[in-house]
Parts: sequence; structure tokens; C-alpha cells
Amino acid sequence: MPQQPQKLQAAAVIADRAAPYLAQFRASMAMVRSDRVPTIAADKAGRIYYNPDFVEKRTAADLAYILLHEIGHVLRRHHERAAAQAAEPQAWNIAADCEVNEEDWPGIARPADAITAEYYKWPARQLAETYYILMQTQQGQQGNQQGQQGNQQGQQGQGQPADHNGSATDGRPRPWELPEDDPDEPGRTALEMAAARQQAAHAAEEYSRAQGNGAGSAARWIDEELRPRGTWRQRLRHAIAAGTACTGTTRQTYQRTRRRGDCIFPRRNGRRPKICAIVDTSGSMRDCDVARAAAECVAMAQQCGALSVIWCDTVPTLQRHVTSRTQMQPRGGGGTDPAPALAMADEFTGDDRPDVIITITDGYCTWPSKAPRARHIAILLRDETQAPTWGESIRITE
Repeated sequence: MPQQPQKLQAAAVIADRAAPYLAQFRASMAMVRSDRVPTIAADKAGRIYYNPDFVEKRTAADLAYILLHEIGHVLRRHHERAAAQAAEPQAWNIAADCEVNEEDWPGIARPADAITAEYYKWPARQLAETYYILMQTQQGQQGNQQGQQGNQQGQQGQGQPADHNGSATDGRPRPWELPEDDPDEPGRTALEMAAARQQAAHAAEEYSRAQGNGAGSAARWIDEELRPRGTWRQRLRHAIAAGTACTGTTRQTYQRTRRRGDCIFPRRNGRRPKICAIVDTSGSMRDCDVARAAAECVAMAQQCGALSVIWCDTVPTLQRHVTSRTQMQPRGGGGTDPAPALAMADEFTGDDRPDVIITITDGYCTWPSKAPRARHIAILLRDETQAPTWGESIRITE
């Protein structure tokens, strides 16, 4: 793959100086040259595509802003939020651009042709969902005239229609985007992206505290990443991502290289996070509870590829490399003692050592006083039962 243009490299330096808390996240995003992408765009798998001709036409400062803009789409989970809204893509792209462009980065001016809420005479510092409603209202009242004018302004200062955003904005794959399993620049999984967002949110919050000021419009996505307020399943996904954020699931290594012309480049390499699920199968657990726990194990396996399951009453039974519901073979039916199962999970070594241990139980048990080495999440199926004094606890309320 050809070396990045010097102007783009300079833009990365400017961006890192303006937002040092995002430097690690930016560096982790693969930069992919493409003559098919009209400008610069990010996909939902954490890759940024750039057109070299477009890069040469913009200043390094403009490019720095555009890089941070694209990172903003990824950090704010705009493609997931678009799906939740069942949003019309064109209007959503404009709304998402307006949200990101409300953020200020010290030392970098917003390009004059950026899509902004001010242009539409909308209130400042609102979410894309609010701008999307306003866009729909305007389109209904003015027959799309305002939206068409906005599209002629261009995407994030790039002089192109907002629909030229990548899938990071609305989830729709673009013709220039690589497959997720591309051998040279593989995309990151949803769990890997969630872990990377966690790291960025922690870094942003720490930077804000050190500087003695608020995080501005970024405070909302930071708060949502670190303190989610959603369903218990959303909180569980967040906790799993937080538990795997420090595992280094994706990195570049020169142990595996690729050659393009006279240049040698590293390949991306990594491992999927290891999850061990402890499922309570004691007599107090109803069949429907065990079935629900099994379903959640399947969902976890889909995120990490496979997981170890320990069926637990008073004697733990280990089942390795579970990937589907049909593979699960529950064992138990007696009393409840999570201590032996937790000890078993704690004794795993090497590649089997878990990054996260998740115990799904009704909570009618006595928890050991000592916490396991790995991050622990207790999923409690009853409101009135006791949670462990260590780790994280999530109660199912639905």
C-alpha cells in the first residue's frame, strides 16, 4: 500500500495536538487509499478511506479537522443510532454532520463549507436525532429545497454531498469500503470497536479533568460510553467491552508483513477477547431462567467467537468453546455455591485465561469474599437477592 501523503501525515500531527486524548484512537484506525471515495470517509469497522487527489486540494489544517470529524462519527455510534431511528439516510447524514461539527478542537478552524446547524438556523449543540427531526420538518414544509441546498455545501468541509459519508455515519456500506475480513486491512468487530471507544472515552475524561474544564459537546458521548443508561442488555454489552478494552485485541505487527512495491507494511493482528460464563443451574433456577441465561451466552459467543461455560450448582462442570445454543449441555439441579466455579475460572491459564467472567444467577447464594483476577459481572435474575461486594452487578428488570 502506498505511503500516506505527507499532507495527510501532517494533518494527523495537527489533529493529535488539538485532541491528544483521541491520538491513540486515531492511530488505531487503518488509513486506506482509494480513488473511488470522493473525499475522506470512515466505515463502521474503524477504517478511514481517503482520495489522494482530494487530500492535495485541501490544507493540512482542513484535513486535520476532517479526520477528527470522521472519528467523531465513529465515537458517537452514528450508524447504530441511525438504525435505531430507522432513519432516512440523506437527512440523517446531514443531521449527524451537524452534530459532529458542533464540537470545537483548539487550534483548528472549522472549514468554511462545513455543514453546520447554524446554516440551517437550528439550535446549537444538539444531538443528531434532534437535527434529524428538524430536517424532516423542513423538508415537509419546503419540499426538500433546504436539504438540497445543504447537500451542495458539501460533507464536513469537503465540497461533496453529505451522502458521501461512509458507513460509520448511517451503516450503509459504500462501494469503496473493503470487506470486514480484508486480508490486508481487516475491519474491527463490533466488540473491538466498543472496547476502543471505551479507551477513547476514558482518555477524553482524564484529559478534561487535567485541563480543569468540561469536555464541551464531547461530554455526551463520553458519558454515554462510561455510564450507559439503557436496557440491561445494553449495559451488559458495555460492561463486556469495558472488560476487554485493555486486552489489546487489535494491533499492527511486523511479524506479519505485506509488501507493496518497494515498501513493507505491518499487518493487523490480534485476538478475540476471552469470556467465561458461569451459569447457575441450581434447583432455584427455573427452566426459563436457564434458557434465558443460555440465550445470553449465545449472544456473548457471537461477540467473541466462542466462550467457556461453567454450569454451576455446588459442583462446577466446564464446557469449552461454546458457539451455539445447540452445543450447550446444562448440568446441575442441586444447591448453589458459586465459589468453586469462580475458582475454576480463576485457574485458567495461557490462552484460556478469561478477560471477563460473567455469572448469570438468581442470586440465592453466598458469594465468596475474594474477587477473581478477571473483571467480573454478575447478572442477577431476581430483584431481592444479594449481589457480590466486588465487581459489577446488573439486575434484569424486564
